[in-house]
Amino acid sequence: MKTLLGAMVVLLLLAGCGGDTPSVDPTESPARAQESPLVTPGDVKEASPDAVDPCQDHTAGPTIAIFETDNVFSPSCVRGKGSQGLQIKNGGKSTHNFSVEGTGLDVDTAPGEETNTEATGLKAGEYVFFCKFHRDQGMTGKLVIV
Repeated sequence: MKTLLGAMVVLLLLAGCGGDTPSVDPTESPARAQESPLVTPGDVKEASPDAVDPCQDHTAGPTIAIFETDNVFSPSCVRGKGSQGLQIKNGGKSTHNFSVEGTGLDVDTAPGEETNTEATGLKAGEYVFFCKFHRDQGMTGKLVIV
């Protein structure tokens, strides 16, 4: 029992004998401060609107432009107005579709082609769009109408 207690004391003493981790003094030179993982108030920046709202803004102009490639929409989140038309460009190798859930909007576009529509007429809100041929492969996005 005494041997076990003695071994534990030795281990605790060894563990308490610092390692190779240097301590950081905030009053040290700037070069030394750069090594510190601490963040100073000057390092903190306001979040950009894109960090809060990742949707690309397409509200200025006659159309909302969306690019299709094989199984991906770009942008995958877009903001527009119901008074705008859609410009769908297919840069993929297969026919793709642009459908908006809960609406009658359903547009096929052949590879290398472009499809343009009249104003969407959608009311303000968020809509899910997808390719009906590749939805199960993750070809979806979000349309925000303002």
